[in-house]
Amino acid sequence: MNVKTIFYYDHHCRFCVQTAKTIHTLDWLGKTEQAPLSDLALAFPNNTALFDKAQQALSLYNGQWHHGFAACVRLSMLLPVGWLFYPLLQLVAWTPLGDRLYAWLADRRYVFGRCNDSDCAVNK
Repeated sequence: MNVKTIFYYDHHCRFCVQTAKTIHTLDWLGKTEQAPLSDLALAFPNNTALFDKAQQALSLYNGQWHHGFAACVRLSMLLPVGWLFYPLLQLVAWTPLGDRLYAWLADRRYVFGRCNDSDCAVNK
C-alpha cells in the first residue's frame, strides 16, 4: 500500500491555493493529497513550531516532514513532470544553494502576481 504525500497549504492565500491546484493538476499518478493548514493544526495540536514552519514554507508529510527546498525536491520525485528536474534539484540540495534559492524566491512571491499582503499570513 502506497502512502500519499500530504501537501499542506494556506487555504486563505490565493498564491497557495493556486499552487495546490497546479500540483493537483500535475499529479497524474495520484501520489499527493492536499490539505489546508487547519487540518495540520488539528492533526498536531500541540506543535505550534511545526504549524509556523508549514505556514512559511512548502511543507510535505509522508511519514517524515519535508519543508522548503527539501519539499521541492521531494515533490519533483512525485510528479512525472518533476522527474526532468529531479537530478538537478538533488545536486543543488547537497549544497547551501537550494535553501538560499528557495528563500530568495519565497521573498519575491509577490512578483508572481497572485499573493499580496491582505491574502498572505507570511509577512514580506
